[in-house]
Amino acid sequence: AAFNAMFGFVQPYAVSLGAHEVRGFFVGYTLAVVAGRVLLGGLGDRFGRRRVSMIMLVAYGLAAWSMRRLDVELLSVYGVMFGAAHGIAYPTINALLLDLLPSTRRGLGMVLFNGSFGLGGSVGSFGWGVLAKQYGYPMIYVVAAVAAVIGSGLLVGVRIRPN
Repeated sequence: AAFNAMFGFVQPYAVSLGAHEVRGFFVGYTLAVVAGRVLLGGLGDRFGRRRVSMIMLVAYGLAAWSMRRLDVELLSVYGVMFGAAHGIAYPTINALLLDLLPSTRRGLGMVLFNGSFGLGGSVGSFGWGVLAKQYGYPMIYVVAAVAAVIGSGLLVGVRIRPN
């Protein structure tokens, strides 16, 4: 859902603030997500998937938090922040899940992981739209930031068990 808030609502929010183009956000996101995966994709292997996942979820939250006061001149900066966090968080959390599951349950785990990501986006679209209509676009990013940080906190007690 936090991904959907960042990716799906930046356009109407930026336009409502007078932006004529929003491509800078998507260019910054794309460059950062690719660079993050190519150059820093091994962070989880090197420093621990749980630790890196937690840090990247906080980074995700910081990217969302920063957008609550969107400056349309800085769209590419927001995109880079979001892309860097997502580019490392998504594959690292995915790998963390595999670490947590016995080998016989990994297929089901991937189905649930990817299904949950899709469900979060679908439900998130509706929920963020209602929230934006009721309280304005900035509130979407406040709630998304809090959700990402809560997600990080949920990983505190996660321990990887040998299979």
